[in-house]
Amino acid sequence: MEEKVKPVKFVRCGKICVVDPPDLSVSSGDTVEFVNSTEAALRIFFAKRDLFDAELASVGKIASVKLHVKASPPLRPVVYHYAVFCDETDSFAVGGSNPRIILNP
Repeated sequence: MEEKVKPVKFVRCGKICVVDPPDLSVSSGDTVEFVNSTEAALRIFFAKRDLFDAELASVGKIASVKLHVKASPPLRPVVYHYAVFCDETDSFAVGGSNPRIILNP
C-alpha cells in the first residue's frame, strides 16, 4: 500500500511564521510531513500524544520531519490543535487561527 503523505508548510511572511494549510484533514495511517521553509528552527507542540504518539517535534531550518498518524479511526471527526514556535520570529506561527489537524473516520 502506498504511503499517503500530507504536507504542512511553515513559511515566513513579514515578521510572522505562517502555517499552510491552517487546517489539515487526515486519516489513520496517513503521514504528515511538516516542511520548514524558514531560516530558523521550529518546535511543534501537540496537546495530546493521541495523534502522533508525540507531544513535541523539532524541525531544523530549511528541513522537514514526517510523523505517522497513529490514532485509531474515530467514530466522528476529532480536532487536534497544535502550536508552532519559530525561533526566527521569536513567536508562535499562525494559520488564520491556531493550526489544527482533523482526524476523520
